Amino acid sequence: MLSDWGSGKSLCFEIAPFVFEGIAVGVDNAEKQRYISSVCLVVAPLVSLMKDQVAGLKSRGIAAAIIGPESTVAEMNDIRLGRFNLLFGSPEALLNSHRTVIRDLKDSIKAVFVDESHCIAKWGKENKSAAAFRADYGRLGELRSLLKKDVPFICLTATATDTTRDVIIKELCMEDCVVVGSDPNRPNTKYAIITPKTDSLYGWFEWLIRELEAEQQKTEKVIIFCRRKEHMKELYELFAEHLGDKSYYRPTGTEPKDDRSRLFAMYHKRTQKLVKETIEKEFCKPDGTVRVLFCSIAFGMGVNVRNIYLDIHIGPSADLDDYLQETGRIGRDSTKMSHAVLLKFKNCTGTNNISKDMRSYVNNTTQCRREMLLSKFKSSAPKDRVLHSCCDVCAMKCKCLCFCDDSDCSCDPKCEQEKHLSKIEKFLLDRETSLNDHSDKVNALPRETVQTIWQQLMDYRSSLAAEAKDKLVTGIDVATGYSKQLIDGIVSRIAYIRDREYLKNNFAFYSEDHVTRTWEILECHLKATDDQEMSDASSESNNSNTSDESEVDTSSTDDSSTSDSPVFRRRKQKITGIVFSDDASSSEGDSD
Repeated sequence: MLSDWGSGKSLCFEIAPFVFEGIAVGVDNAEKQRYISSVCLVVAPLVSLMKDQVAGLKSRGIAAAIIGPESTVAEMNDIRLGRFNLLFGSPEALLNSHRTVIRDLKDSIKAVFVDESHCIAKWGKENKSAAAFRADYGRLGELRSLLKKDVPFICLTATATDTTRDVIIKELCMEDCVVVGSDPNRPNTKYAIITPKTDSLYGWFEWLIRELEAEQQKTEKVIIFCRRKEHMKELYELFAEHLGDKSYYRPTGTEPKDDRSRLFAMYHKRTQKLVKETIEKEFCKPDGTVRVLFCSIAFGMGVNVRNIYLDIHIGPSADLDDYLQETGRIGRDSTKMSHAVLLKFKNCTGTNNISKDMRSYVNNTTQCRREMLLSKFKSSAPKDRVLHSCCDVCAMKCKCLCFCDDSDCSCDPKCEQEKHLSKIEKFLLDRETSLNDHSDKVNALPRETVQTIWQQLMDYRSSLAAEAKDKLVTGIDVATGYSKQLIDGIVSRIAYIRDREYLKNNFAFYSEDHVTRTWEILECHLKATDDQEMSDASSESNNSNTSDESEVDTSSTDDSSTSDSPVFRRRKQKITGIVFSDDASSSEGDSD
């Protein structure tokens, strides 16, 4: 069964035991019966999800329990005695440590429901580059050997392409399988891809750090999927270093500084079990402490997160159905426009485990992204959709404010696209605009000089590391607050750096001291280059005008012979109100 997120797929297994009971003994007798003769088994991927479902069922008077390491001896005895309508378990528990329990209940189990069944294809199969993420998902077909032959298997998922469905049917040995599906389109989610101009993670997420610092627990939830573990680790360290004590929400001041009060969290395959449960609990609560989650594909299977409207992917998912599944975490209440934003960076599609369809989606600039996503599920985007709310490609074609004929349109603007952007899109657009406003090159440094600057900045970073040696366990970038990414960014744009203010406003520095020392290093070389250019220009002028003394006097007061020199371009710009380092009276680091 393919059905949209939040559409009520769980009702299928919640009512199933009572349907089987009614069929077996009659509806009237089923109500009077004191013992349970019909049990349904539910395979689920996450313990936290199972706990939430069991708690909800118990609150409605339905007997449910979990089979697994968390079960007490008393609960296991009750399970074997058939005192529950619904039994939940992970593949690992059902096929290994608690395999005998299934055999003991062979006569009572009437059906097996596999929730989030796409995990069979996605997690249970190994590929050329990696072993299976959860190999026991690929063994679920073994359950048939523990049950009666006629026990039906019902698979539930929100996303499954034809290929994924074929894998599920094959692995579970399903014959004459009936497929019931619904449209996976989520009209309240807008899809976009951004290629940031900077490689700095701080440059991407400064807005979110500042929002957490100011709003704390009132910050709107954001989920950030990371393909690379380094990105997840670096983001976590970056937020921790910049927020400091404000990383925690402690309204009374007595709350512990740990995962229970931290405003952001990291969730991946190797996250400790107790930490995972805390994160899932806090992130799913509307007023939970965790407001920003850095995660891998390990998070999200069946987790019901409300009030979250922004999903950010750092790099692409492995396939389009993975991406649709992961972006399905947002916009579940349909009351507000949600945004699924993918950040594209150099070589992000270079790994072998990214499908051809996913690469096409990332590199596409002309086709509707919603159409590309839905086409794999035999669906399509509605023709009457609002273009600026569909995807970034369609937004460029939107003419919602235009009332002219297409042949002769003079409307300006045709659409106020900026009003329909996500927070990260607005931030990066504003930053790019700021950089473009000052995009003229003002320096022309020799390659050797640029290399020297890079080395001196790295030496400064090393000196900071020596001072912070007690913190180096967190990594040199976090311990110093002066990352190699920052240095590489400065060097790559050194031709545009005109003064200390430009340096401070366009690069993500941790402290004013870092700005000051960096500018001192740059200013030394910029001034030396200016002096050399002025000397070269003067020599050129003198050599070309030796025939007439009066002409020499005239050329010495004429800018034309050196008007193309970078130093003169910078001096001309100074006249318009911009102060540059070659002005000794205004330079902070000038020692002359």
